[in-house]
Amino acid sequence: MTDRSALARIVRDVGVRGAALDCALVVGPPGTGRSAILRSVAELLRDNGVRVIVGVPADDLTPDVDGSRRPIVVADDLHMWPVELLDTLVRRLDDGTAGVVGATENRDRDPAIAGLIARARRSGADLLRRPMSTGAVIDRAAAQGLSLDATTASHIRRRCSGASAVIDDVLAIIASGDVEAGDDGLDVGSDVGDLAGPVRPVRDPISIAESVARDHRHRVFRTLDDDTLSVLALASSRAALDPVSVAATLEITADDAAIALDRARGSGFLGGADVFPAVAAESLCDVIGPERLHDLRRRAVQVRLRSGAPTVDDALRAVGAGIVDPVVVETLCAAARESEPARAATLLEAAEAAGGDAAWLRPARARLALDAGDLPGAARLVDDLIADITTPTDRAADALAVAAAVARATGRHTQAADLFRWLGPDLVAGHRVAAVDALLAVGDRAGATTFGQPGRRAPTASRFAEDAAIAAMLSADVEPAVEELIRAWSSVGDPTRLRELGWTSFALAVQCGDQIAAASLRDLIWADTDDPDCALADAWSALHAGDLDAAAAAIAAESPSTVPAARLRRLAIALGVAGRTGDMAGLATTWRQAVPLIVSVEIGLADVALLGELWLAAARIGDAARVARHVAAVDALLDRLDDRAVWRPLWTWYAVRAGLLAGDLTGARSRAGDLAAMSAQAGATRFVAALSEAAAVSVAVGADVGGAGQPSVSTQRITAAVAGLEAVGLRGDAGRLAADAALRADDTAVATSLLRTARSVGPDRPANVGRTVAGGLNNDVDGPLTEREAEVARELLAGFTYREIGERLYISAKTVEHHVARIRRRLDAGSRSELLAAIRAAGYQ
Repeated sequence: MTDRSALARIVRDVGVRGAALDCALVVGPPGTGRSAILRSVAELLRDNGVRVIVGVPADDLTPDVDGSRRPIVVADDLHMWPVELLDTLVRRLDDGTAGVVGATENRDRDPAIAGLIARARRSGADLLRRPMSTGAVIDRAAAQGLSLDATTASHIRRRCSGASAVIDDVLAIIASGDVEAGDDGLDVGSDVGDLAGPVRPVRDPISIAESVARDHRHRVFRTLDDDTLSVLALASSRAALDPVSVAATLEITADDAAIALDRARGSGFLGGADVFPAVAAESLCDVIGPERLHDLRRRAVQVRLRSGAPTVDDALRAVGAGIVDPVVVETLCAAARESEPARAATLLEAAEAAGGDAAWLRPARARLALDAGDLPGAARLVDDLIADITTPTDRAADALAVAAAVARATGRHTQAADLFRWLGPDLVAGHRVAAVDALLAVGDRAGATTFGQPGRRAPTASRFAEDAAIAAMLSADVEPAVEELIRAWSSVGDPTRLRELGWTSFALAVQCGDQIAAASLRDLIWADTDDPDCALADAWSALHAGDLDAAAAAIAAESPSTVPAARLRRLAIALGVAGRTGDMAGLATTWRQAVPLIVSVEIGLADVALLGELWLAAARIGDAARVARHVAAVDALLDRLDDRAVWRPLWTWYAVRAGLLAGDLTGARSRAGDLAAMSAQAGATRFVAALSEAAAVSVAVGADVGGAGQPSVSTQRITAAVAGLEAVGLRGDAGRLAADAALRADDTAVATSLLRTARSVGPDRPANVGRTVAGGLNNDVDGPLTEREAEVARELLAGFTYREIGERLYISAKTVEHHVARIRRRLDAGSRSELLAAIRAAGYQ
C-alpha cells in the first residue's frame, strides 16, 4: 500500500460518522517522513470537514453539539509525550470523545506507546515507515525529474540509511542545484584561466547524500538522552546489548537499561540484530566525544571479562580498548591454536598487545609468517628478541630456532648452524631435530651427534619419532637411514616436531636411490598436497625417473615461491627438464633466472643433488665456472661428513656426467674412480653398483677410443649398464647412456641395437616438453608430414644439427637425414632456407 492510499483510507475511516476506527499511527524512526505524513493527514481531514485538534487536547474536549462527529487529535512525536498526557488521550479514545491520528517512534517497553500501536494495528491503521529500497530511490528521483543509475541510487540509500525524508532532501538539493546545501566533495570544474565567466558547479550526488545525512544524524543524536547515546556507542563497538550487560556497563538499573535499549532501537540506528550502521559512527563520535566513546568501550569489555566467558571478539575488543589482561591473552592464544594461519597470526599479535609474553608469542608469529613465505616478516619478529639476548636461556630457544629456520630458507646454512651452536645442546629442547638437521647441512656430524642426545625427557611418541629421525640423519648406512626415517614419520604424533626435516628426509631417500621409500615419505610428509614442497618433490621424483612430462607438469602447476631455497630447487628441476629435452632456449632463459640465486644461496646437504642439476645445466650452457665454488663446497662438506654411502654416490654420478658434458674427460674419469671405490666397499648397495658401472661405461664411451670406430666397451656391457640404471629407477639416465653410445658407433648394426635399447628404457618424450617449462608450446597441426617427420621438422626450425636431432629423438643421424629428404619432397623445397620457410608456412612452428 502506498503512503497516499494509506492516508486516504485513514481519512475516510477516522473522519466518517460511526467509524469504528479511532486510532491511526505512523510508526518509524526520525527521518522517515512521519511528521510530513501527519501534516498531510491533518490537511486532508480539514478538507473533509473534520474537526482537527493539533497537539495536546483540551480537558473539555467534546464531540459536536449533535454528537455527529468526534474531533480528531493530530499528535506528533507521541513517544516524547508525558505519561499523564498519554493516559488522558487513551481515556478520550476509550470513551469515544475523540479519535487520534499520530506519529511515533516504536517503543516495545513503553506500555502507553505500545498500547496505542497495538490499538492501531488491530484496526489495520498503523503505517510502518521502513527504509527505502534502491528501486524506490530511483522512482522517487524520477518523480523529481532526475535520472539515477542503480549504483548511485544504492550509494545514496546506504549513506542515508534508507530514511525517506533524508533521501527526499538529498534529491531536492540535486534537482534544485543548491550548491550551498551539498558542497562537500563537489567538483567545481572551472579552470583558473577560464575567462568566459563562472562555470556551473558539477554536483556529486553521493557527496551531497553524505553531507545531508551527516547533518541529519547530528540533529538526531543531539536530541537523545545520555543513556540512549551510550547504548548506541556500545552497539558501534559491537558490545553485548543484553539489559544485564548494559546495566553493568552504564552503572544503571536493569529497568533503565531496558528503557535505554528500547529508545536506541526506536531511533533507527540499530538494525534488526542491533547492528549499528558504520556510516553513522563518525557522527556519533562527534556528538558523544572520543574520550567517552573509548571509556564506554573499555567498560563494556571489562564487564564481559568479569563474566568469566569472554569470546574471541570480546578479547579483540579488549585489545582495541587498550586492556592488558591475562584472561584476554589466554582467550586469544587458545583461539589461535584452532585457527587457520592468517587468523592465528592476527590473534597472536593481539595477544602480545594484551600483555602476552613476547618471548613465546613472537617466535610463534614468526613461524606462521615463515610458513606463509613471508621471510622478511618472520625475520623482523625475531631479530629484536635475538638482539637483546646476551646469554643463552630456555626463553631464547624458540626465537633462535625460528631465526635458524629463516636463515636456512634464505640459503644461509652456516648462519643457522651457528645459531644452534651458540644456544648449545642443553637448551635446544624441542628443537633438537632442527638443530641436528642444521648442523648436518654444513657437514658438522660431531656437532649434530652432540645435539642429538636424547637427554632425560620422557619417552613419548614425539620423542620416539625424534630419536628415529635423528638416528636416520646420523646413519652412515643406507638401509638403516631410510628405515628410521619412515619409522619416524609414521609414528610422529605432532608433525610440527619434524617440520624442518621434511625436505631433508625426502632428499635422503632420493639420494639413496630408493624410489619406493621416497614415494612413501612423500605421502607421509606432505599429506597436504597444497604444500609447495610437495609439488617440488613430485617434480624431482619424475625427473629422476625420466618422466619429463610429469616433471614439467609438476613444475608448471606449482605456484612460484618467494623463498630463495625453494625457488632455486624449482629452477634446478626446470633446468634438468630443459637440458634433457635439448631445449637450449628454455635452458638459457631459466639459467638467467637461476644465476642471482646461485650467487647468493649456500647449498646445504639436502640439496647436493639439485646442485648436480645446476652443474649439468652450467656445463651444457658453457658456464661451469659459475658453480665451481658450490661444487668445491659440497665436496668439502661431504668430506667433513666422511660420507661414502648415503649422500656422495649420486653426487659423484652427477660429477661424472657434468665432466663429460664440459669435455673434462680427466675429471670425469677421476670421479668414476671414486664411484668404483664406493662400489667396492663392503655393504655397497645395488644403487651404488649401478652408478659405478654406468660411470665407467660413460667415461669409456666419452673417450671413444675403440678400434674401427667402435666404443671401447662392448655393446653387451653398455646394455648391462643401461639395464642397471633402469633397475634403480634412473630411466632417463639409462636412455641417455644408450643414446650417447649409439651416436658414437659407426657400425649400423651396433648403433641400431643401442638406439633400440635407448627407446625401450628412455622416457616417452614429445618435443615440446622442454618448451612447456620455458613457457611456450608447439602446437600440433594437421599437415602433409607424418608425426615423426613433423617432429624432425620442428627440430630443424629450432636450429639443431642432424646429430643433435637424432640424440633428442633417439634415432640415428642417418635416419634424420632420410626424414629430411622426405620432408623436402613433400614440401617441394630445395635449399635449406626454402625448406625452413616451407616448414613454417605449413604451420609446424
